[in-house]
Amino acid sequence: MGIDIKFRRGQKIKLPDSAPSGMPLWCEDTCELYMGTGDNVEKVGSQADFATQALQDASGNEISTTYAKVHKDINILPSSGTIELQDNSINRIENAMGKITFVLPEVNDDKFHQILIQFHSMLAIVDLGTEQFFNNEAPTLTIGTYDIIYEHDGTNWVVGAVKKGIESTTTE
Repeated sequence: MGIDIKFRRGQKIKLPDSAPSGMPLWCEDTCELYMGTGDNVEKVGSQADFATQALQDASGNEISTTYAKVHKDINILPSSGTIELQDNSINRIENAMGKITFVLPEVNDDKFHQILIQFHSMLAIVDLGTEQFFNNEAPTLTIGTYDIIYEHDGTNWVVGAVKKGIESTTTE
């Protein structure tokens, strides 16, 4: 013995504003399926609708053009002196010694801005170019390898540093 599942059927123009949650509604003239949510009715998408949505972000922008893959080159920077950093760049400094002063670019918009420096320090003295720090604490750079990360918060460049690698410890 089978179970009959009944759909509310009719023309799309007569589609009600609301239907009980889970109630299927079939538009005979447009061959569209709607589902009741309790407060209103929502169209159940076709495969073509889902395929279109999969190619768009939440704002309806086409993903393939808006979020195109970007190739970033790594800039090799000098190991001492005054260094002017470029916005949205990846940089590397090997065997930094002496005094280094970073000069940060001006930002005049509200877009995302970030700078990464892969930094290997050999007793360098570093002026990070800003007094704004992640966790409100200036990073301490000693001998070792760090990722120095700058992000623009809409007003100022903010900087932090993460030490990389394994610390050596002595055991007795």
